[in-house]
Amino acid sequence: MVRLKTAADSTEKEESVLFRKRMKEVGTLMENSKSGQERRKYPRLPTGQMISVAMIDAGDQLVVGKDVSVGGIRFEAVGLDFDLGQLLRVTFNVAEHTVVALGRVTWATDIDPITVEVGLSFLEIDPGALEMLQEEADNLVLS
Repeated sequence: MVRLKTAADSTEKEESVLFRKRMKEVGTLMENSKSGQERRKYPRLPTGQMISVAMIDAGDQLVVGKDVSVGGIRFEAVGLDFDLGQLLRVTFNVAEHTVVALGRVTWATDIDPITVEVGLSFLEIDPGALEMLQEEADNLVLS
């Protein structure tokens, strides 16, 4: 497939640079943590990008991504409700690639009366996307 360059390509590249900078910051925070040990199974890659989530039988909604790993994604949503175990389709970017995954809501925490933070565990995701996520995580650790 041939893709024409658009003005959005420049924005994607800027977001990629910002994404890598944030990953370095997280690595520094992890190194400086009091416990010195990461309790999470997979390293998290910070992201402030807008991502799309959709209930399986409904249209897409925009939410704000917080971080992503090979195991799942955390995001913040305003004016939306999620149930534990609910299946969602999520679309987000890793570097310059768009990823579509199916996941299950594993936790949800109210931030305020209209905002909820959600953890989604991936059930189906392209193996190539997992490789990209792992490479980004490895780059974070090595930086």
